[in-house]
Amino acid sequence: MKNRLFLICLLFIWVACDRVDPYSQEFLEELSNPFEIHHPDGTLYGSTSSSILFVKSEVFSNSSQSMDITWNLLSSEIPRDWELNVCDPVNCWGPEITTKTFTLIPRGDGLLDAGFRPGGVPGEGRALIEVWAVQDSAETYQVIEFNAVAERPEYLLKY
Repeated sequence: MKNRLFLICLLFIWVACDRVDPYSQEFLEELSNPFEIHHPDGTLYGSTSSSILFVKSEVFSNSSQSMDITWNLLSSEIPRDWELNVCDPVNCWGPEITTKTFTLIPRGDGLLDAGFRPGGVPGEGRALIEVWAVQDSAETYQVIEFNAVAERPEYLLKY
């Protein structure tokens, strides 16, 4: 009886383990790349009369679990009268906020934008934002570069 029970348990474990492939492509991808950032290359051109120029990006989760993502404003170079806001899935944060954490649902996505407010002043703005998964900051660390140029409306009409 003991032998039979032991064999049934062993068979159950073997069948259960055979159904889960710990080295499946999906499992390995999730471990090596828990999130992706989609960010268009280039610079956003707009008018000085715009209240805000949004340079957009999106963060996509490859994980089957909820994931905490942290962003931190590394640097910004903007004209004196400009203002920079960073927008995540929670809020658009004012210039006094330089780091925040938000949660992505499994296989979910969320925005991560830089909002340049030119305030009627022509010029160029640049921001570098670092992003990482809180659960694994060493392996997931990425930097996004955001660029915007605000020109006077009459200059934009010539093109």
